[in-house]
Amino acid sequence: MEFVIATHNKGKIVEFKRLLEPMGLQVVERELSEPEETGSTFAENAYIKAAAACAETGLPCVADDSGLSVDYLDGAPGIYSARFAPQGQKRIKLLQMLEGVPKEQRGAHFTSSVCCVFPNGDVIAAEGKCYGTIAFESRGENGFGYDSIFEQDGVTFGELSDEEKDARSHRGRAFAEFEEKLKAYLNARGADLGDHTTGHRELRCEVRPFGSLEPQRYTVVCSFYQGKYLLSYHEQHGSWETQGGHIEPGEAPEDAARRELYEESGVRDAELVPVCDFFGWDSEGSANGRVWAAVIRELGDLPESEMARVRLFDQLPVDRLTYPQVTPVLFREAEKVLRARGEA
Repeated sequence: MEFVIATHNKGKIVEFKRLLEPMGLQVVERELSEPEETGSTFAENAYIKAAAACAETGLPCVADDSGLSVDYLDGAPGIYSARFAPQGQKRIKLLQMLEGVPKEQRGAHFTSSVCCVFPNGDVIAAEGKCYGTIAFESRGENGFGYDSIFEQDGVTFGELSDEEKDARSHRGRAFAEFEEKLKAYLNARGADLGDHTTGHRELRCEVRPFGSLEPQRYTVVCSFYQGKYLLSYHEQHGSWETQGGHIEPGEAPEDAARRELYEESGVRDAELVPVCDFFGWDSEGSANGRVWAAVIRELGDLPESEMARVRLFDQLPVDRLTYPQVTPVLFREAEKVLRARGEA
């Protein structure tokens, strides 16, 4: 199932993808018109944006309306945070308005209201808040908007990593609540987070740090060769897959990964790089898995197996994957690790 991100804010698009894709959602962008935000609350404006995008695309749409409320300014800029000042001037204007105000009177909080509207008219809404103070100066290069002047525990959101910010931010909290509500909504209807056009089992997953989940049942290998994705074609499924499978009794996860890589691709030589663990589930059960990136040095002939052939792709063929809602997420995690090593 595809979910459209209903925003034109580039910073939000990055955060939305980072928060939604680990849920197993297939997140897409569309060219959307901008509806007039006539609501008097964050929640009302989030609904206006999600409903307009859903009507325009015919797909489930997720939007949020968020902003900064400063105690000393009686809650301003609030729902007008995005229109508080011209682009690039919002933080400057706010700091000028608080000039001379002591720290104990600089309390503030962020609010994020998330709304998802489905084509059938159903709505899921969630909200998250986080509290802090307005710093005396802008600090940090990460994030966007007011992040570099919003301070918690002596650091601004602009000084936090993406992971640190997601763990404490208003949007991270809103999306955590949204995920639980979405799971309940889909499970109540016998639905899944994926819309599998091939008719195979629909799999969802949550990404976790490498080595954090035990016991391990599956191993997955995201393979790269000369800047391309290497996938194996499953004859019975009629679709493309990563290499991987069950970890045999007494077998180490890395040994299983290396065995599956050879059996399902014929690769002769590759470096296996640890990526992450994942918790996967579908209508038939759940299990933990471990993900590796294979930096292939030498290809080989494909042994006899359920895989009919292998192929190199410049881009993932999302509409022809066995697990289109999970495979792109795991490859994205693998690419992050390889980029950090200077190998992607």
